Amino acid sequence: MQLCSTPKGLVEATIVESTNLPDLGLVCTAIINRGTLKKGTILVAGTCYGQVRTLSNEFDKILDEAGPSTPVRISGWKDELPPPGELAFEVPNLSKAKKIVEFRRQKKMVTMFVEDLKIIEKRREEARGKYRQQRFELFKQGIIARAGHSPDAYTKPNEEEIAALEIPSLTIILRCDVDGALEALKNVLSTYNAKDQVRLKIASAGVGPLTEKDLELAADIGGVYLSFALSFNAPIHQYIRDLAKSKGVALEEFHVIYKLVDRLKELLTQKITPIIERRLVGSGTVIRAYKLKDGQKKKQPVAGIKVDWGKMDRKFIWRFVRSGNATSEEENITLYEGNINSMECEGQAINQATTDMQIGVAIADKNVSYKEDDRVEVFEEVHVPQQINWNPPGF
Repeated sequence: MQLCSTPKGLVEATIVESTNLPDLGLVCTAIINRGTLKKGTILVAGTCYGQVRTLSNEFDKILDEAGPSTPVRISGWKDELPPPGELAFEVPNLSKAKKIVEFRRQKKMVTMFVEDLKIIEKRREEARGKYRQQRFELFKQGIIARAGHSPDAYTKPNEEEIAALEIPSLTIILRCDVDGALEALKNVLSTYNAKDQVRLKIASAGVGPLTEKDLELAADIGGVYLSFALSFNAPIHQYIRDLAKSKGVALEEFHVIYKLVDRLKELLTQKITPIIERRLVGSGTVIRAYKLKDGQKKKQPVAGIKVDWGKMDRKFIWRFVRSGNATSEEENITLYEGNINSMECEGQAINQATTDMQIGVAIADKNVSYKEDDRVEVFEEVHVPQQINWNPPGF
C-alpha cells in the first residue's frame, strides 16, 4: 500500500491536540496532510482561525516549515482553540478567514437553535401531559376544584420540585492541560447517574491554567454549594494558590485521571446525608411506678426501672412499652418514645446505668402513667455514612 502526498499547494492539516500554554498562548498539535506550512500562514479550523506565529516539533525545536506527515505544534490561534479531529485549511488572508469563521459560527448557531427548539417543544409537551395528569389526580383526591369553580383553590406543591430542593449539590470547576484530556474527563462525567443522591454541577470547564475569573466564580457559588476547583495536569501558579486561599476556594491538583475520579467520588459521598439507624443497646423492666411533687399542681410520674441488660444513657432514645393481653390477642402499646428529663440512682443524678442497676426515670410528659412490668427499651442513634452509587466504566 503506497500512500503519498504533495508539499505543494494550500496547506491541509488534522488537529490532534489543543492546549493553552502560559508562554505561547493558544497552541495545537497537528499533522500536515498536504502542502508546506510556514510561519505567517493563515489557517481556518472549524469555527477557529489564526496566523501561524511559531512552529516547533516534538523536541520543542523551532521549525521554519513543515511538510506532509510532519507532526508540528502551531501557535497563533485567535480567541479559541480548534477541537481534536478538526481539519485545518490554509486561506489567503485574515479577512477571508474571519468571513469563513463568521459564516460557520452563524450556521452552527442556527443549527443549534433549531435543535434547541425541538428539545424545548418536546419538553413542553411532556410538561403539559404531566401537568394535566397531576391536575386530574389532585381533582380526584379533592385537593383542587374544577377549573373555573374556585380561582383561589389550594394546590399542593410539586413533590418532585420539593425533593429536588432537598438533594445536596456539588459544584466543580475543571481545568485541563489539553483538550483531549478535557474531553476524556467530560466523557467520564457524562456517565454520572446518581442525581437522586447528589447533583453534580460543572460551573466551568476549559483548557489551560486556572484564572482569577475561575476563583471568583468558585467563591460566588461556594456560599450556596460546595465548590472545588480541580486541575488536571494544568499548572497552578503560586499567585493563584495564594488568591484561592484568601477567597476560601479549595484547589486540588491531579496528574492521574483515576485519582481525580476517586477524589470526586469522595467529595460526592461526603455530601450525602447519613442514614440514622437505631440500635437497641439496653432493656429493662418497670418494677415500681410512683409520683413526686415538683412544685406544680400536677405531680411528676416516675418509673422505677431495673436494668435487665446493656446500658441506658440519658442521651439515648427511650421507649416504654406495655404488653398486650395474650388471651385477647391485644397488640403491645407504646406509652412513650423519646428523650428523658432525668435519671437517678439512690438519690443521685446519673447519666448512665448498666445491668442490674435500679434507677428512677422521669420524662417531660406528665400524662404518661406507668405500671409494673412495663418494658423499657433504649436505643442509640447511629449515623451510618452512605456511598455514592456512581461507578464510571473502567474505574
